[in-house]
Amino acid sequence: MRDPQMLELLLGSQSVEIDGDICVDVVEPTEFLRWARVLLNPAVFAWRSTVTGERRLQICGNSAHYPVHGRVTVVLDGDRHRDLWDAMQQDDLRCGEEERIDLLRLRQAALKRRRREQATRAA
Repeated sequence: MRDPQMLELLLGSQSVEIDGDICVDVVEPTEFLRWARVLLNPAVFAWRSTVTGERRLQICGNSAHYPVHGRVTVVLDGDRHRDLWDAMQQDDLRCGEEERIDLLRLRQAALKRRRREQATRAA
């Protein structure tokens, strides 16, 4: 649950440092890829919810840089970004399954997605 007061306090603080595990939900694939670049030893996974079958892309890694010190998990909604999911050829995952994704494969899929978007805009 989001706590608007806590968020307001954090954003208004002169200095914030997080020691421990955090989870970040991102909306855009570009934001997801930026996390993959800044985390130490990132592990990327594609997985589907056991109950609903919803698709998710997830990065887990460590951060030892201010302001975050600890384990970071970043999640992107794969259903909302089916073009990226499809570019990684994940359609064979069934409910409850996960697959580790090579970082290079993620970058190639994102590049393929970006080229498709540019071609659509140019048409």
